[in-house]
Amino acid sequence: YDGFVIKTVGDNVFISAELERGARYGVYSFIERFFGVRWLTATSTHVPKASTISLYPCDIKEEPEFMMRKWHSYAVDQRYNPAYYNHSRTYYGEWYNPGREYHNATDYAAYPGIGYLNKSDIANCDCNTHEKGIPLSEAHPEYWTDATNPSSKGYYDICFSNGVAEDGTLKDGPSGTRWIIDKIKGVLSGKDGDSYNWFHIGLMDYRGLVCKCETCLSRYAKYGGYPGGPGFSAVMVMFINCVEHEVNTWLKETQNGRTVNFSAFAYHDSEEPPVTVNADGTYEPLSELCVANENVYMRVAPIDADYAYAISDERQPQYEYYKKMFGGWSVCAKHLLVWDYVMNYFDSLMYYPSLSYYRENLRLYRDSGAEYIFSECSSSRREIWHADLRMYIANRLYWNLDWDIDLLLNEYLTLYYGAAADAVKEIIDIYESFYSEKKAEGTLSIKVSMAQTSYNKVETYPLEFLERQFSIIENATEKIKADITLSDGEKESSIKLLSHVKLSPMAIVMKNYGSFYPLETQAEFVKEYNQLRKECYID
Repeated sequence: YDGFVIKTVGDNVFISAELERGARYGVYSFIERFFGVRWLTATSTHVPKASTISLYPCDIKEEPEFMMRKWHSYAVDQRYNPAYYNHSRTYYGEWYNPGREYHNATDYAAYPGIGYLNKSDIANCDCNTHEKGIPLSEAHPEYWTDATNPSSKGYYDICFSNGVAEDGTLKDGPSGTRWIIDKIKGVLSGKDGDSYNWFHIGLMDYRGLVCKCETCLSRYAKYGGYPGGPGFSAVMVMFINCVEHEVNTWLKETQNGRTVNFSAFAYHDSEEPPVTVNADGTYEPLSELCVANENVYMRVAPIDADYAYAISDERQPQYEYYKKMFGGWSVCAKHLLVWDYVMNYFDSLMYYPSLSYYRENLRLYRDSGAEYIFSECSSSRREIWHADLRMYIANRLYWNLDWDIDLLLNEYLTLYYGAAADAVKEIIDIYESFYSEKKAEGTLSIKVSMAQTSYNKVETYPLEFLERQFSIIENATEKIKADITLSDGEKESSIKLLSHVKLSPMAIVMKNYGSFYPLETQAEFVKEYNQLRKECYID
């Protein structure tokens, strides 16, 4: 995959890799190791000054912990900064979607390597919105679930039993499954078809759209007993196995033995793996039909975890649930992909306390057999001051989970914030300590998709906690201004970056200004808050 070797032989230095991309990563690592260069953010690179460069004999091999890696933020998105995308040593591979990087609705015909299929894409291969798929559902309603959900805006998921026999094989005659198979064959036979290597056939991002047709209900009962549980996951695996088998059998016959990969979500209604728990705590598939084929990847997405804790932390409210989720899917699929969450959608400017456990989550994913890690931060919010900091650490952990977090944190703060590094470190320590105390009390809860948990509530944060941060920033700013050893440029840069850190306590105050200060001072506060956000935004 992306591994490389840096090796000296006599006076020569060799950087070698299996892939061209791996060779690039080897060059970046060489520059980091020997020249001290650090790519800190999409717009900030630390290049030390030196009159000489010393090389020493070495025999270095680096291999990533995960085959594909992505910290999902604007900084490592090729739309915004292709160079930084490469330097950061992330790799999204053929999953990368320059359009809408989400579950199902993508214009895959325009971007080789991508094939996301759902109702809309199957109905109209060149579409990138759900609406264009409506005519097919009217012509063949039996291809889709018969579930309804007001939040779904009239869209439906695929019926995973339509066209799939009890033994998991494709039935004769027209069906939703055959329609999907034919559509994929059409893509692979068409222009640039030989460049498509992945197809994701996934659920819509809604709960409760599980099909309740007679066939599906009987199969749910057979494999788990209820819609949305392990019975649904079993039926989904049977469906995608059927599609994979038919497509790859056809490919082998028509395109010289070539195969493509498929994935499906273990997410929302399909989270529970189709397994039984043995007396010794190990897991066993309900049936061989519930085990994903060799070319099928299951994409686990633990969105409902309490991200105040590591998923493997016994204090995790859903510890047993996720233990079964990862352990069960690891025996039902040879290949696991993980969609992880490293932000809170509702209050992303608030400091997010993931440094204390993020490595443990990655270790759980790796030890469960995950080959792919996608950490969703934010691809659109560009004023989150701590996102780049956490990404800097994550991109090293993607390659080596033994990195010292404090070492990486201090390196980043020193090189990026300069004279303001100590102040920023103090504020981070304040937050980490505060949240640790809340966890010890059992009063901290962080749910990424919920607007109201203790993390989001303004009453969680005392005024003195916020004003202590304001005071640290103000005092550090004055100290930097008075430092005669710094140039004017160094002062300006450090003070500006430090001011952005103020956004976190300000974001808490903004949630309910009247709980902290007199309302007559609110207008000036809001003005400063918006100005800081504008300064942080990078186009």
